[in-house]
Amino acid sequence: MTDAERDAIRHFACAASRHLRDAQYLHDDERRHTADHLFGFAAECAAKSLLLRFTTYEVTMKKKEDKPSDRPWIRKSADDENPQMLGHIGAVLGAFPLLSHGRSGPKLMEAEDKISAFDGWNLSHRYEDEVGPDGLPLIAPSLVAERRLAAECLLDLQAHVELTGMLP
Repeated sequence: MTDAERDAIRHFACAASRHLRDAQYLHDDERRHTADHLFGFAAECAAKSLLLRFTTYEVTMKKKEDKPSDRPWIRKSADDENPQMLGHIGAVLGAFPLLSHGRSGPKLMEAEDKISAFDGWNLSHRYEDEVGPDGLPLIAPSLVAERRLAAECLLDLQAHVELTGMLP
């Protein structure tokens, strides 16, 4: 693991914690739309931290072997010449199964089930009015609550990893 990858793991973990705290505050204040946005970022950052720490060639901070990047990239194989940038939570959802193997599989499958709440989460939601033409919230309060639980689950995994150095 490179110094850049170690730094990225730490930065993603710190960002995840910060976004979660802010999202929880907003959610408790019933400002669900913005809270939902930050829950998505918290989950994304925590998952990226875990993926960078616990996958080998699959997720790296290099687009190519000799090209460091400030963003994580995912490869389908060790010799993949065309890695894909690991973007927001939608892309992270697709990569999360890379962690779900071995002894840690069942616990991580539980987390994977929860983060499926982010299916349909979109970065562009931040530009939308939070209330639809029918007067109802565009993002159901129950979905925001599910996404909160999912983000908290990922941050719990991250906290476990920071304490033990291992997946549960």
